[in-house]
Amino acid sequence: MSVVETKLAPPVEIDFKDGAKVKFRIPSRITQRDIIKKATIRTAKIEDGKAYPYEYIDEFLYQDLWIDQWIAGWSGLEEDGKSIPCTLEKKMLIYMNDEGFRTFVNETIAKLMKAEDTAKEDAEKNS
Repeated sequence: MSVVETKLAPPVEIDFKDGAKVKFRIPSRITQRDIIKKATIRTAKIEDGKAYPYEYIDEFLYQDLWIDQWIAGWSGLEEDGKSIPCTLEKKMLIYMNDEGFRTFVNETIAKLMKAEDTAKEDAEKNS
């Protein structure tokens, strides 16, 4: 049986600090594949005067796309008393420059992925 994922998972809101909350959404398998495709660079490698196809993952682009998919929104994140909009640029700026936020995001993603794997394993056992 083949199941096509068409709906986005609802975001999960998790407390960050100082009243701020971050909404996380687990990317579907299709979205995960799309991220890899978008971050894959296809080029040629020249050896002994011959060109050979060569692919590699642009790690910076992959990270941007991955974090952008996981963070669905936030509230309570402010700078100079103004709300920070939840854009890709702001997500990555905060992620790269705020070690506490980066650690929170990475740990939360790991926990959500583990919970999803456990739920799938349990569903398989019970079917």
